[in-house]
Amino acid sequence: LFRESSMCTMIMPRKYTNNKECRSAAYSIIKHHSWTSGSTPYHERAKYLIFKQIEKVCHELAINKEIQNRAKLIFSKSNDICSTRADGRIGAITASIIIAAKQSGVPRSPKELANIFNTVPSVITKGTKQMYTILHGHEIITDYEQQYNISSAVDFIDRFCCKLKIKEEITNIIKKVAASSEKNQITANNTPPAIAGGTILIVKEFNTYPKKINKNMKLKIAKVSGVSLVT
Repeated sequence: LFRESSMCTMIMPRKYTNNKECRSAAYSIIKHHSWTSGSTPYHERAKYLIFKQIEKVCHELAINKEIQNRAKLIFSKSNDICSTRADGRIGAITASIIIAAKQSGVPRSPKELANIFNTVPSVITKGTKQMYTILHGHEIITDYEQQYNISSAVDFIDRFCCKLKIKEEITNIIKKVAASSEKNQITANNTPPAIAGGTILIVKEFNTYPKKINKNMKLKIAKVSGVSLVT
């Protein structure tokens, strides 16, 4: 990912020397060297900073190292074809994370990433569409698209239920209900996170019947799902 930087050389000064002239000459050589063959190219320094940003965001979203590395690879491939700036750069970074997470079966919603970057979900959605357009036909996209079903409400349920501290047996019931609703196209007009949140609420209501779920619990489900209370 850093071809030119990997070919750079480095000169290190000696830690201990009493000769002032030798020390001054050594630092002059080091400075001159850093300006020529020892310096990292600007575009690779910029890419390195973006990779650190990807790592930070993935850490906040509890995404493992393997998916982080795949997100970096996706971003690098797209950036080599078409570089971006401003909102386009944010869209490209978030798109690489979304695609890598989807391909690994642990998708993240645009709203989750929008909250971290303090932007609107439309920027993330637009960036993801552009990423698919740029990498259309590339093996990094097509190979995984053939292997994975991207993405369903069931992919979000485990993570949402874990945050809500819902028992495993109830989580399994929620998965079955969500899978059935998607199969019968009952919730065709809703996003996977919204379907997951709605299914959790319905199953919880049946589980606590005849008691009603209080508003605080509904707000928690909405917050975890990244949707409004009305949805």
